Formats: sequence, structure tokens, C-alpha cells
Amino acid sequence: MKKSTSITSTRCTPSDTRSLRKSSSVQIMKRNKKGRFLFDRENRCNSHCKVKSLWTSSKERNYSQDDSEVSKLKLRRPYYKAQELDLGIFEIAMSREIRPDFLQNLTHFHKSRHYDIYHGVLTGRKNMDVVVKQYFENDPISESSIREELNILNHLSHQNIVYLRAWTILTTPYRLIYDSMNRNLIKHLQTNAGSWQDVVDMAGQIANGLVYLEEEGIIHGNLQAKHIFVMDRPPFCPLVKIGGFRKAKRLAYGESEIYGDVMTPVQTEYAAPEVIRERRFSAKSDIWSYGVVIYEILTKGDRLYPKIKTGDELYRWLEAGNRLERPATSDDIAYNTTRCLVPSPQKAEVDDVHMERIEASKKESNLLSIRKTQLKH
Repeated sequence: MKKSTSITSTRCTPSDTRSLRKSSSVQIMKRNKKGRFLFDRENRCNSHCKVKSLWTSSKERNYSQDDSEVSKLKLRRPYYKAQELDLGIFEIAMSREIRPDFLQNLTHFHKSRHYDIYHGVLTGRKNMDVVVKQYFENDPISESSIREELNILNHLSHQNIVYLRAWTILTTPYRLIYDSMNRNLIKHLQTNAGSWQDVVDMAGQIANGLVYLEEEGIIHGNLQAKHIFVMDRPPFCPLVKIGGFRKAKRLAYGESEIYGDVMTPVQTEYAAPEVIRERRFSAKSDIWSYGVVIYEILTKGDRLYPKIKTGDELYRWLEAGNRLERPATSDDIAYNTTRCLVPSPQKAEVDDVHMERIEASKKESNLLSIRKTQLKH
């Protein structure tokens, strides 16, 4: 293979990469374990790129180049263009980037300030129901949000955390594709009565997810009922997963808390006092939100603070020592799992004691159900 800027139809093998490195217009960026290469034009400004192309495996490269124009590349996979896309994000994109036409039957069902939510089908070797979060174009907040969410979810893998199946960030609009869930916790509480065993099991699953996030050094920062998703799996208890990671942050080494912009709006009903006052987020503030979510589960979605209208009023009410009252229920089992979670953010933490309490509540709930069954017979 000649060292020239004019390359006619030929095949490129891994042994030819040295020649391509020395080419005046093409430079190799990265090769992953599957033999896929990431090529980049030298024409880029600072840490941003103007045009990039994603190649298939070394055995499938069949391209032509005329007058050093990379845009003439002929690939089996489509040619992607990323306008002003950060290089770090582009490297992440290689792992689970898909072609946009793999998404079929998109049905819109929710609109947010910075993105739309669709139900759809991810086609491939096996069709799969997915949820697609499509960010608005030319929105700087959307670009920063997708960068943060990718950096968080790309490294997470837990049964109680939503799974980011794939994404399309080399073309606009940017999309994040998640595994489909039946509904969020709010709709689940409105449509399903459930047993106390289900309540305790769901509380334990959410706690497991928070323990995993704390071990990974991640602050969720926006835990609330609408960001917790439920999937039916009869005859077992529903599967619960934590989502809504748009505002999540990763702690630096040695840090235990992080400060956000005081002008950033927060959901005050779920926020700890220090979050309302100074936007100080930590694992303890996540546990405060967890206690409020469990209260909603116990009350089947009742309004949390019916007499309080503003965030400032709620902050003064909490600072005065007031707390949510115990739900009017005759069963103490599920309520005991949250006794030490809500009273004070300084004492809130998910540890072995709390997890043992939840597990003990599960066992006690199972015993009660068995006894009730025996009494009926």
C-alpha cells in the first residue's frame, strides 16, 4: 500500500495501519477488542472534531478516497458525522452505538423540558421493546445532560438500576435507549394494591440499588417516585429499578458530598433540607429521598405535604423539627424498615443494619402470610 493521499479501491488490514498513521489526511484514533477502528481527520479544533467516521471490522473495509476527502468513504455501516462532539464521548460511543434505523415503531408518550420519551422496538438478532429518550437538537443543556448521563450509566450494571442498552450520539438527534419497563412507581401505586410482602420487597430492592450507587461513588440527586420503574414478573414480586440519572454526579476520590448550582430547581418534596437550602448533595440526601419514596409506597401515593405550597415554607417546616406522620396502617412490618431513614439527614445511611432489618421484615411477612393461609384451611 503506497503512502499517498490518493487511495483507490483496496482492502485495509491491521498490518496496513502504519501507513495510514503516516497519511496526511487520516489518523487512527483507537482500536477495540473486536478489531474495530476509529478514524479521525486531522482537521479538528482543540478537543472537538468536525468529521469522524466509524469503520467496521478490518475484514470488511472497502473504501475509496479522492482528493483526500474522507467524506467519499464507502462503508457497509453508515458514515456518521459528529458536529462539535467531545472526543471522550465519541470514544464511549464505539461500545454501544447503533444505527438510527435499528429503532422501529417509535410512539411518543411523554415530553420534558429537554427531551421526548418514546416507546419503540430495537431490531436486530432479537427484537426488543425499549424506551427511547430523544434530546432536543441545538440545546446546550441537552448536550451537557447526555454527556453526564452517559458517563454515569456507561459503567453501571446492577439488577436494580435501569440498563442503558444502546445509544445514537454520532448523529442528531441524540438518543439514549433503555430496556423497557411496565410503568413508574406512581402509576404502579395507583393501579396495584399489592401485599405487604410486595411493599417490603420493593423497599429492599430500592435500598439495594442505592447501596450499589454509594459503592460506585455516585450521587443520584433526583430520587423520586416517578424515577423508579416497576416491571411485573408473576408469580414473584415486581422488579424495581432506579432511573432518572440526568442530574446524577460521580464523586471525586476522597469526596463525600458535592455542591450544585443554587439556581438549579429541585423537587422540594423529596429533597433533604441541606439540598433545599444550599444544593448540597450526598449519599445521605439520597437516603432522605428514599425515605420519602417509601412513605409514598406505604400510603399508596398520597400527597406528601398537602398544607405546604412553597419550597421555602417546606424548608422552615422541616427546620422546625417537623416530619411526615406515620401512615395510618395496622401493619408495622413495612413501616419499621424506614424508622431510621427519614428523621434526620445527618443520621441517614444505608448500612448492614438497615438491610438486615429489611430482610427480617421479609421473613416475618412471609411467616404471617403462611399463618393466614393455615388459618383459612
